[in-house]
Amino acid sequence: MNLDAIMNEIGRSIAEMSEQVEEHRIRSFEGTAADDLVKATVTNGQLEIDIHVLAKRRLEREELAASVVEAVREADRQTREATFTTSLQRRADSSMSDSFDRMFKEAMERFTR
Repeated sequence: MNLDAIMNEIGRSIAEMSEQVEEHRIRSFEGTAADDLVKATVTNGQLEIDIHVLAKRRLEREELAASVVEAVREADRQTREATFTTSLQRRADSSMSDSFDRMFKEAMERFTR
C-alpha cells in the first residue's frame, strides 16, 4: 500500500468519523423506568424528563424520585456506550493479514485506553 493510498484512506476515515460525531450530537438517547411511565431523553447534551400522570398518582415520592434517577442513568449509559466505527476500523477488525490494518487497529486500541 503506497503513502497516497494510506493518506486517502485516513482522510476518508476522518470524514466518516466527523459524520458520525454529528449524527451522535443530534441523536436522542432514551431511558425509561416505572413501566415506561418515566422517560428521560438526552439530545445534544440536553436532558428532558417526562413523567406520565399515572406515575405521579401511583408512585410515592421516593419511588418517583428513584424512577427518575433510573431513567436518567439509562439514557446517560446509552449516550456513553454509543460507538463510532469507520470503514477502516471495520476492515482492520476483519482483515488482519494487511500490516497497515493491523498497525491501525493497534493504534486505535492504544488511543481508546
